[in-house]
Amino acid sequence: MNLRPLTVGSAVVLASCIAVGAASSGAFAAPEQHARSAASSATTARSAITDVQQTPQRVGDQQWVEVRVTVDAPTVVRLLDPSGEPVAAKSGDPRKQVVFQVKPTGQDTARYAVDTGQSSAVRVVDLDFRGLPLSAPLDLSSERRLEEIARAVAHGQFVHEMRYDALPGAEVTVVANGRSEVVTASGDGVATVPVEFRAGDNQVRAKQVLGEKESLESDDHYTFGGGSSGGGEQPGDGNGGGSGGGEQPGDGNGGEQVDPRSLRLDQQQGAELTPKDGKITLSGRASAGWITVYGSGEQVLATTQVEDSRWSVDIPAVAGAQIAFIALSATEHGAPVANERLSYLVRETGEQPGNGNGGGQVDPGSLRLDQQQQADLTPKDGKVTLSGRASAGWITVYGSGEQVLATTRVEDGRWSVDIPAVAGAQIAFIALSATEHGETVAHELLHYNVIDAGSGGGEQPGNGNGGGETPGDGNAGGSGGGEQSPAELAVDQSGSVQLDSEGFVTYTGTAPGETVLVLVNGKRAGEYRVRDGRFAAKVYQAPGRYKLTFLAKTNPHTSAWDHLTTTEVTVER
Repeated sequence: MNLRPLTVGSAVVLASCIAVGAASSGAFAAPEQHARSAASSATTARSAITDVQQTPQRVGDQQWVEVRVTVDAPTVVRLLDPSGEPVAAKSGDPRKQVVFQVKPTGQDTARYAVDTGQSSAVRVVDLDFRGLPLSAPLDLSSERRLEEIARAVAHGQFVHEMRYDALPGAEVTVVANGRSEVVTASGDGVATVPVEFRAGDNQVRAKQVLGEKESLESDDHYTFGGGSSGGGEQPGDGNGGGSGGGEQPGDGNGGEQVDPRSLRLDQQQGAELTPKDGKITLSGRASAGWITVYGSGEQVLATTQVEDSRWSVDIPAVAGAQIAFIALSATEHGAPVANERLSYLVRETGEQPGNGNGGGQVDPGSLRLDQQQQADLTPKDGKVTLSGRASAGWITVYGSGEQVLATTRVEDGRWSVDIPAVAGAQIAFIALSATEHGETVAHELLHYNVIDAGSGGGEQPGNGNGGGETPGDGNAGGSGGGEQSPAELAVDQSGSVQLDSEGFVTYTGTAPGETVLVLVNGKRAGEYRVRDGRFAAKVYQAPGRYKLTFLAKTNPHTSAWDHLTTTEVTVER
């Protein structure tokens, strides 16, 4: 690969780590080897190097040693690192010196060499890094990459990989919004770190450690606007705050430690709160620190200090369904170490629920279905009807593939929709929102069976080949004869589960058929292969509380998911 030298004035400075033009094998040797090979020709080849100086320099979180080389004639100037590779030049001019910038390598000293090309004499330079910190890891994100992250955050996807330039083998620590991740940089000096962002301002700090050497710390801020995720949502699953990593920050007063896991709310999800003097009260517990309450638009509603492990705030009362984000931090203006999302309803005394036309007064706890789980539904004109109750708002029904099947407005506390009838076992997700395209405030999962009216009525869901048969392989109805019954759908995990080093949780269990569909809090996570009646679903998650739904097909050749099971877990680091 040929790279163009940097030409400044009448001097030529190699601005790459690849030398150009013809060169002897000695020209690419390590500095000490190069010095020995060039020593015999030193008497016949006049050096154009008249002076080499080194000076420590620091700007912000970047530290380096500046090497200035003075030459007395137009020439090629190279600075070779200890492995013999040329160092990129910063600038060059025979009248102003040729400048190189070398970042500390983790050693106290390192032997470099300066030469002027083939068969030239070599000036050995021992660069002195003693007492200098390492440079902070450098974010390698392009503008395009940051735009992609911004769009994803706006749609509720908060965890993204960031790539940092670091020293090979260095331990890189990235703290984003108070949550810490530690990874080891690869052999080519790149650290790939999962970072959990949020809508709004994100503080991201990064540093690296190699041996006994520690770097300066970068302090970057990224601002991502809210979008269809509901705006201002804090990272996590929306039901529980993150673990806050392994840090235990103080309370800012030199006293107690703040435990990210200690944040608790007195109010339940969907609670109805009665205002007093235009305010409502939110309260709860935490070990220490400060509580900041944000509205759905990221505006700060209240801030208070935790006292005796209790906190309480009064915030403006706005009638209708509302969302608040409660953040715990070590100091009054510090980064959050934990957060909770609270959905609640503010209703004036004697006020009746609204009709949903203006997006207000939708009670998340009011959503009900008329159909029971596993209900048998008979189609009419190719449709089946789902119905139920809600205080107000809009109902959207989704199929198992997340396609929208129907949307309708709640009228007089009732709703009803007709959706396409597909024979066999089916899944529907019924979502309640304040407006037609608004954020979901409550949802239900319905497992139902569509009876094939033309195959004898009253039959149990099966393969469509005979009434009353149990699900089989699609060719002969039930299991029959001495065939082995398909495995039951079951999940091994519940309660507390641990993230692995890459940020995944692997859920295992038994299942019939060939694949298992996994939904996390009602959203599709993926399909996973079933082998010999067992599955292993590797799901990327952030710390928090989740409800997982697992679906399987007895007959893999149909679209009907006829087995369902759920589990609730708390994901921890």
